[in-house]
Amino acid sequence: MQEYRDLTLILKHPNPSAMVRLPPPPPSWVKMNVDASYSISNQKAASSIIIQDKMGQIMGSCFRIHNLFSSIFMVEVVAVLHGL
Repeated sequence: MQEYRDLTLILKHPNPSAMVRLPPPPPSWVKMNVDASYSISNQKAASSIIIQDKMGQIMGSCFRIHNLFSSIFMVEVVAVLHGL
């Protein structure tokens, strides 16, 4: 957890209370939201995944730190693949 707090400060993530709550998916669907951030100066990236059911209940989530990427696009792609 300390690593998350440290990277949140370094990568300047928004305060969780300021985040927008997304609507749930339609019936018989699940919704996967991904986000990624990259710090050029620290050569670190982070990605997060949240999967919701039709009731808006979180079915799963993941937060990962990446060291080997040099493109925010690639971090987003990896986040999607991890979510699948």
